[in-house]
Amino acid sequence: MAVTSDLKHTAEASDAVARIATDVADVCDGYVVMAGRADEDLKPIVQRLYTMHATHLGALKAHLASMGGEPAEAGSPMGKIYQAMAAVRGWIGKLDLSALPQIIDGEQALVDSYDASIAATTEGTPIHVLLNSQQTALRAQIAVLKL
Repeated sequence: MAVTSDLKHTAEASDAVARIATDVADVCDGYVVMAGRADEDLKPIVQRLYTMHATHLGALKAHLASMGGEPAEAGSPMGKIYQAMAAVRGWIGKLDLSALPQIIDGEQALVDSYDASIAATTEGTPIHVLLNSQQTALRAQIAVLKL
């Protein structure tokens, strides 16, 4: 994916984008774990969210590379929480729709991470536009989950 370089970025912006990319990668990892334990009702939701986040991650990585950064390899506390939740609930049995409140909470935490990254980027730059677009898509998915 060719990305227009963000010429007006700062080290703070690169760090913020690296953090959100790490958070999104962690969420993807959590959904991989959840997909293996989800029942037939929850699995399509998990797969839809995973696909959205994986697409977002690809775009974030491309922009981050153009800014001279990369996501952390070690992961974040959010990723460990997602994976632990899936594992604990999976020990009890299959993950089902009763996991939706925790999924919504995790997605809302990601919205908050996007807020921090958006605030650290310069308005009008390609990365700022991308972050806003991704956050809007995420908010739309949360709204659907709350129905």
